[in-house]
Amino acid sequence: MEKKVIDVEQLIKFKDALARLVEKPELFKEVAEAFEKDDAERFRDVLRELGILRFCWLICRWFCVKIRGYYCVILCPEPGKPREITVDEMLEFGRAAVRLIEKEDVFKDLFDAYKRRDAQRFQSILREYDMIRFCVQFCRWFSHYYCTVKCRLFCPPTAKITSPSALACVQPKPNKVDDETVVGVEIRGIASGGAPFLNYNLEYSSDGGATWRQDAPGSGDIIIVYPDGHRGGVSTTPVGPPSDLLGYLDTTNLTGQTYSLKLTVTGGGVVVTDVAQFQLHQKAVVIDEVGRIPVTLIEPTPPPPEPPRKLILTGIDRAVGGYATIGGSAYVEGCGQRYKKYKLMRAEGWIPSPAPGTSYDDLDVPSSPWQLIREVDYTGMPIFICFHNNEPVGDLTRRWVKRKCFLGFFDYYRLEWSPWNTSGSGKVTLLLTVQDDATPPNTYFDSIQIWVDNIKIDAKLDSIGIPGATVDKCKPLSISEILKSGGILEIKGTAWDDEIESGNLTQPSLNFDHFDVAWKKDCDPSYHSEGIELMSPANPGKERIKNDILATWDIREKDPATGKPTGNSMPGIEPCAYIIQLRVWDNSRINDDGAHYVHKELAFTLEA
Repeated sequence: MEKKVIDVEQLIKFKDALARLVEKPELFKEVAEAFEKDDAERFRDVLRELGILRFCWLICRWFCVKIRGYYCVILCPEPGKPREITVDEMLEFGRAAVRLIEKEDVFKDLFDAYKRRDAQRFQSILREYDMIRFCVQFCRWFSHYYCTVKCRLFCPPTAKITSPSALACVQPKPNKVDDETVVGVEIRGIASGGAPFLNYNLEYSSDGGATWRQDAPGSGDIIIVYPDGHRGGVSTTPVGPPSDLLGYLDTTNLTGQTYSLKLTVTGGGVVVTDVAQFQLHQKAVVIDEVGRIPVTLIEPTPPPPEPPRKLILTGIDRAVGGYATIGGSAYVEGCGQRYKKYKLMRAEGWIPSPAPGTSYDDLDVPSSPWQLIREVDYTGMPIFICFHNNEPVGDLTRRWVKRKCFLGFFDYYRLEWSPWNTSGSGKVTLLLTVQDDATPPNTYFDSIQIWVDNIKIDAKLDSIGIPGATVDKCKPLSISEILKSGGILEIKGTAWDDEIESGNLTQPSLNFDHFDVAWKKDCDPSYHSEGIELMSPANPGKERIKNDILATWDIREKDPATGKPTGNSMPGIEPCAYIIQLRVWDNSRINDDGAHYVHKELAFTLEA
């Protein structure tokens, strides 16, 4: 037996219910009176009024054990010295019970005396059959049986779904369940009673009740979620007012249509069910990707004006530039409504979504801050045709294109990728607006604040020369002179990327990533980094530099044992034409899969 079956947690939870009852003496007396008069309906009504009906079984047992325990004091007033409970004693009592039950009329007479609290008759029967030593055992046995049967009648299992109500149009919403956010439908009601309550089970059906399940079609993922966060199976915790949450139906992978919910409650060997139907209105209007970067909800929510959702890639808040695909969903379906058309728009700066009541067409008036990026109208257009899916899910930056189907050689329209060509740089708000086919139509919005970066990186190589010496770009550098001056050359230039928002030195406004410097002989196929030390020493290659030293190049040979210069040039350094390379990157996402990158070269010559 699992420990949780016999632990005291249920009794601890029962404390709150008992406290509500004893705090109202008049209602407490009504419950006690209803119990004594076998008025089960009134008994439950009072518990329901107090919001503790889900504890019906425990409350009934509490009254019954208290009252019937006192009966045993009346029926067996002189129990004598308590006897040790042993297996032998239980065996002896069991044999006595069998002998008495075999005398059916006598046994019934004993039970009637128990119910009447007739101590004289109860004891005389037991003395007649030499069983008076078992007086207390018989009384407690009858009390347990009596309380079990009575409380089973007083507290039958109850299964009731109160929300969603019959054929209601329900929109999914995010719900925090344990450490998980479940987007779906709240299921509320009552699952309690039984002698004792065992568990309740939730299932759903998409075919009018022909098939009940807890998993999503296709994926097999369990989508029934109980209040404690576990998915699938049953819950062993009774539910009733005021805490009437039964669980959730995770609708992430469900389409907009009519669904049925079934609640099954098991208690006291009795199984009861309740069924409710509702219409799921899938309003998955969301931008969840820009430039192939997923939109991430920031937790905890940052204070304004920082947006609550950002484009996070490898842990870095990113800007986008060049062309960018906008992904998400404009899928509205259910309750007799379906998506009709959608448009993607942009506005300069970070501005809020349109106010409630704003229509689809209101966004196009001349005074509107919104500028159209792309509009897709489904009027008269196919959804599934020639093995192509045109649903508004995934890449939303698409446009209708006429193609010829290879089956039947007929012409058809399909949506094809057509990304947003960004322009300018700065803060931008993207807006997804969807209109359904209702009369009058409904309009749905989602927006996200992002950074756009089309600033060109400033990269150049100005010179290479001996520190402190005048550089003549027209003359070769002498290897011997370099070694006499310390063996080190300075490489000067610029590796710079302006802030997107002037003066804002936070990511992604300041999104300079890094630079590197390398060298090679003009005839070599690849560059080398031996001897190169990037600036600044504290953060090599990670800081912006303008018109200053980018790196030093130590051309000296190093002793392999000591690491100290030998006085000679490193192997491979000889009179020849050379090229210095500078590469600079930022960390913006450009054209869906790259970054801004600049490559510069500087040619020079070394002589002996």
